[in-house]
Amino acid sequence: DLGGEPLTWAKDRAQALRDLWQKVEKGGLLPGERPADVTQVASSLLHDFERAVGAVPAYIGGRYGSRDHIGDPGGKPASRPVEKSKQSAALSFLLTEVLSDTSLPMTPMLAQRLGEDYLTPRHGSPRKQTDLPLWRQVLDLRMSILRELLEPARIRRMVDGEQAFGRDSVLTVGELLSQLTQSLFAEIMSGNPGAMSPLRRELQLRYVERLTHQVLHVAPESRHARAQARYQLQQIESKLEELRPKRSALDVDTRAHVIELGDSISATLNGARVIHTPTETRRVSESEEPLD
Repeated sequence: DLGGEPLTWAKDRAQALRDLWQKVEKGGLLPGERPADVTQVASSLLHDFERAVGAVPAYIGGRYGSRDHIGDPGGKPASRPVEKSKQSAALSFLLTEVLSDTSLPMTPMLAQRLGEDYLTPRHGSPRKQTDLPLWRQVLDLRMSILRELLEPARIRRMVDGEQAFGRDSVLTVGELLSQLTQSLFAEIMSGNPGAMSPLRRELQLRYVERLTHQVLHVAPESRHARAQARYQLQQIESKLEELRPKRSALDVDTRAHVIELGDSISATLNGARVIHTPTETRRVSESEEPLD
């Protein structure tokens, strides 16, 4: 249904939706329409955008399957990886068109056009912008994609693919995490973060939390991912240390953000937090007594 190449369909669909997003931001509705209509249109575009990009993560660590029998003329292997070039293209698309601040920008112009629906019964209307502002809906979309990219089953499949087909044929876990880190922390990696939006700051904090979870909750099949997650935290920590002399020049929100990042990463890497294995977690839970 998505054509011969779902990634191409996703790119075209996402671009069309971004164009419509810009029209809404600049005033695409007719005079006399309510601000609540702007909210409804923007929310609908965001929902369609999420559906459009939803097929892309499957490329990363993906496999082709075949039901051909051995010896069939022109038969294909029972299992082969999605080409590394396609995996890399899919990841690049997600980084630049979904996870970056330039994708579906939350500008003051758009924020001032968003209104709440006071006429429709509460149970039948979208949640008010005061309860769930549009920028948090965008954050939820980005976190959904991030969770998919880092889900244990995908990481395990990527490690298996590297072993089975060779690192030149697949995108490796290290390459995935390195590109995520470089993209999500581009400002910090450049050494000149400037002022970062709350959306950007929260996305960085949540990414660090995901890496921390990989480091502290170890399962036999995830030790390779743990090593890569720890390495990425070390890379971020190193850049944060380089920023230390420049902290006083940062605005108070960004300054607090980089200090929080540094302290959280340091606590993980230096053992201030405890590493849990599945066996230890089970043993602790079995020995705990219920609270009154």
